[in-house]
Amino acid sequence: MEEVVGMAAIGSLVGFALVKAYSSKTLNELRAEYGRLMTQERHLRQQCEHEEDELESAEARMEQLDTDKDNLSKDADRLSAEIERVDGEVQRAKGDDEDEDGSASDEGEGSAG
Repeated sequence: MEEVVGMAAIGSLVGFALVKAYSSKTLNELRAEYGRLMTQERHLRQQCEHEEDELESAEARMEQLDTDKDNLSKDADRLSAEIERVDGEVQRAKGDDEDEDGSASDEGEGSAG
C-alpha cells in the first residue's frame, strides 16, 4: 500500500512539475505578448496624437484660408466699386474733352467766317 501511495505521490509530483513547466512557458509567452502589445499601443497612441495634431493644424489652416477668402472677397468687392467709380470719372472726362473739342472747333469756325 505504501508503494501505491509513493507511486501516486511521485506521479503527482511529476504531474505538478509538468503543469508548472507548461504554466511557466505559457506565462512567459503571455508576458512577451503583453510587451509586444504595450509597444504597439504606445506606437499607436503616438501615431494617433500625431494625426490629431495634423488634423488641428489642417483645421487651423482651413480656418485661416476661409478668413483670407472672406477678406479677399471684400477687397475684390471694394476694388470693383472703385473700378466702376474710376471708369465713370474717365467716361465723364472723355465727355468733357469731347465737349471742349467741339466748342473749340465751333469757335474757330465762327471767328474764321
